Amino acid sequence: ASGINNGITGYTNKKTHDGNCLTIANSGSVASCFYQEVAFCGTDSIYALNLKKEYGILTRNVGIFISNLLCELKSRYSFGRALRVNRLKKIIISLPVNEDDEIDYNYINSLFE
Repeated sequence: ASGINNGITGYTNKKTHDGNCLTIANSGSVASCFYQEVAFCGTDSIYALNLKKEYGILTRNVGIFISNLLCELKSRYSFGRALRVNRLKKIIISLPVNEDDEIDYNYINSLFE
């Protein structure tokens, strides 16, 4: 998986994943994370991540915000310490919350204005 160019290493007409998700590399450029807006063909060197339904639909701004948080984890992983599902499930990221203790999507969106 590539750590540059939004993780793109080539082009094909084959689509294996819907867009509007995050991709995170489990090998190559381990823990490189990108928001994917459109459908794409992903290899076995990435995981495609979506929000749980209770958190709504992943928007472009929220996707970019979360992908940047996940990229901060790169130093924890390497070729010898690959990012596998069991490790990925244990990752905790902190998101801004509003006064109702819900994810503050308005704040996140304001960062992109």
